Amino acid sequence: MHNIELYLLSDEELVWEQTACLERLYDFNQTRPGEMEKRTAMLKEMFASNSVSLPR
Repeated sequence: MHNIELYLLSDEELVWEQTACLERLYDFNQTRPGEMEKRTAMLKEMFASNSVSLPR
């Protein structure tokens, strides 16, 4: 999605990618506050392709 292609809402690949992201986000939001190791691991996985640094 980081190129100059048209954004087509009905594109099956985009729908699949968005659904996969929403599933991961839902799983993250369902973790308990005390599950910090699990939450941190999930964040690292979700942002692995970005250059975002997570706070320590």
